[in-house]
Amino acid sequence: MAEINKKIPAIVLGAGRGTRMMHPELPKVLVAFRGRAMIDYIVEAIEQSGVCAKPIVVVGYRQELVRDHLGDRVEYVIQREQNGTGDAVGSARTNLEGTSDHVLVFYGDNPFIRPDTIARFTQAHRRSNAVITLAVTTVPDFNGAYSSLEHYGRIVRTPDGAIAGIVEYKDANQQLRPHRELNTMMYAFNALWLWSHIGKIQNSNAQQEYLITDLVGMAVSEGAMVGTVPVPPEECYGINSKEELQTLERL
Repeated sequence: MAEINKKIPAIVLGAGRGTRMMHPELPKVLVAFRGRAMIDYIVEAIEQSGVCAKPIVVVGYRQELVRDHLGDRVEYVIQREQNGTGDAVGSARTNLEGTSDHVLVFYGDNPFIRPDTIARFTQAHRRSNAVITLAVTTVPDFNGAYSSLEHYGRIVRTPDGAIAGIVEYKDANQQLRPHRELNTMMYAFNALWLWSHIGKIQNSNAQQEYLITDLVGMAVSEGAMVGTVPVPPEECYGINSKEELQTLERL
């Protein structure tokens, strides 16, 4: 696949532990999915997409295992404490601030995203004036295979279709939980905007964590543009438990 721009850094979040995967001794991203560590799939997809010369992996719990596994095919930054996705992205600020116009963020537990989807997503962001571009998906319901997506954050729009925010599942009320347009947790940012706002995130949510999704609300409140790119549901499965791992391996 043709390279787009090597100067766009891609951050992969991989600092958590695999407790819910029944592998508390492992970093979550090293838990095997169909015979390979989960993080192998997303790193390979980023490499093949041509958007980034060398992904940056945020490591934390037992980071030496991730480093041993991936070696020098990626760069590393350390999240000292697992205080949420916003905190994880902020860990890369010292390394990346001032080095590029855009920043991509991916989760290390999504083995399904395709290289051409990453390339299309990145191109859409670069051609827009958005300070944030979200990859979103829409499901027909939350039955069967789609049940694994039910815990994803809900996209909230204004009556004219503009993004109004993202509400995490744990924070969503009963009226909002049936909404079927979901945040897939793949992001592109204007770098200058990102690094000027990442330190403003608060942990006033059900998880008491600093969440990357709060940046969307900040952008909306400022009147800044937030764009979206649709992604097929089958590319959006993150794996968060042993049950999901077993279900998705059967698909």
